[in-house]
Amino acid sequence: MKSKLLRAAALCLVLLFACLYSGDKQAEVALSVPKQPGDSFSSQSESALDINITEAEYENALSRWRARGIEEYEITLADSTRMAGGGKLRLRVRVENGEPILVSYADLNGEQPKAVPLDVLDAKELAFLRERSVEGMFGLIGEVFRGTYSDTGNVVNEYKIEFDKELGYPSRVHSRILLREGGITVTECCIYYDVIGVKILKSHTPGMPRSGNPGT
Repeated sequence: MKSKLLRAAALCLVLLFACLYSGDKQAEVALSVPKQPGDSFSSQSESALDINITEAEYENALSRWRARGIEEYEITLADSTRMAGGGKLRLRVRVENGEPILVSYADLNGEQPKAVPLDVLDAKELAFLRERSVEGMFGLIGEVFRGTYSDTGNVVNEYKIEFDKELGYPSRVHSRILLREGGITVTECCIYYDVIGVKILKSHTPGMPRSGNPGT
């Protein structure tokens, strides 16, 4: 059981820092995301992966988000993974040539929003923020379908994901690892964050909605 728990903890860290930034710290950070919604993903064994959405639903949501022609947006979300950092935060992201750039970060956990300069953050802190951008969330879900985080045997990777009905971005990303040993199931929490809202600041697609909120 101890070895299973250690493996689960390692998988959690891989999930949280899957998009780890390599290079010098910069005020603006480019993100790497799936290039085409039609990418071929390998099928997963039910014993290794439990996810509440289909690959087609993922592709449709990604296409809907990209079709908005978004050039700059602001995302506010609540992170409840109980790891260092997180809580309630707001990110501002600019998109250039299809690549999103992290522009600013505000910590919303105090009585007043606290603007945090990006150049004072280390690589792990920047990776933590990038994973919570719209592109970071889509990238994580894409890797799940590719089988990057799947396992075999008694380990089950469980994902609960929702998409905003209007803009298509992931509005909820929850994940956990279930260890089954001798008829006993042990749960290890990995990712647990919810999007409060997304505001589109600039878009080259006329007539599109300017904001999205879960459940609307």
